[in-house]
Amino acid sequence: MQLYGWLFESTFKLKPSRLEVYQGDKTIKGFEYSGGDIVLKEIHDIFSILNLDKPPYSEIEFLKCDDCDFVELCTKLNGGY
Repeated sequence: MQLYGWLFESTFKLKPSRLEVYQGDKTIKGFEYSGGDIVLKEIHDIFSILNLDKPPYSEIEFLKCDDCDFVELCTKLNGGY
C-alpha cells in the first residue's frame, strides 16, 4: 500500500492524506502513509535480494514446509532439509 502512496505523491506532488484498501469482506481498511523514504528503502532492499548470486539462507523445517506448494523448489534451492 505504501508504494501506491509514493506513486501518488510522485505524480501529483501531494502526500496522500490516507490510503485505503477494499477488502474481500466488503470493508475498507485505512492506512497512514509512511512517506517516500521508507518506500524507497523497501524497494532498495527488494532489489538487493533479487540481485544476490544465490538465495539468502533460510532454514527449512519439514513440519513448516510439508504442505506448501513450493516445498520442492525451496528444497532444491537450499540443498534439502
